[in-house]
Amino acid sequence: MIVNTSAIILNYIKYSDNSVIVNALSEHYGRISFMVYGINSKKSKLSAFQHLFILDLQIYYNSERNIQKLKEYKINPPLLSLTADIRKSTLAMFIAEVISKSVKEEHKDTTMFNFFKTSILFLNELNDNLSVFHLIFLLKLSRLLGFSDFSNNISANFYDYTEGTDVHIKPHHNYFFTKNDYELCSKLIQTKFDNIETIALTRDSKAQILNKIIDLYKIHNCEFNSLKSYNYFKEIFST
Repeated sequence: MIVNTSAIILNYIKYSDNSVIVNALSEHYGRISFMVYGINSKKSKLSAFQHLFILDLQIYYNSERNIQKLKEYKINPPLLSLTADIRKSTLAMFIAEVISKSVKEEHKDTTMFNFFKTSILFLNELNDNLSVFHLIFLLKLSRLLGFSDFSNNISANFYDYTEGTDVHIKPHHNYFFTKNDYELCSKLIQTKFDNIETIALTRDSKAQILNKIIDLYKIHNCEFNSLKSYNYFKEIFST
């Protein structure tokens, strides 16, 4: 049957000289993949399928198929700054991979989709404090995924996130937050994107917190042990 749905582009894989398989998160069907033909022709523009682009799709949908057939598509809305700014395009690549590794289900999740869409639209308009955006995004997503909250104050010196509890003695592994780091995460997760300019952190603090957050994801999702865009992302945002 022919269906209409909004979708967030995650990545595409070359299938042949003239076609690609696009992986996306759709509003109504969860994770989907679809084939795009004629990528070398003027009629079909591969530039429409960039990381985090939001498209209105019309597809021939069959729940029994792994790869759907695309009928029509339209970029809605245009997200020009995601490709014009190398920092934003790097952020988009990184976040698209995070979404790809976090959401595998082929079913509707309106709350999750709306969170991603709202975040992407804000990123497209953001001009300042780009290097804080991904920290807030990752923390808010971790709460949606159900493996962190950061809503409770801790009285101990450390928070062991392998056990999900605060402890007085420093753990014998690296999977913990200091009390200061935990309180910073608590502040970030409660920060609305509209108030992102109120967050002032040093470069070292941002790098340290990011590494801890990624470790948190690794504890709960083994796929994050192979986060391909992470090193390139850190290189761009360390300058």
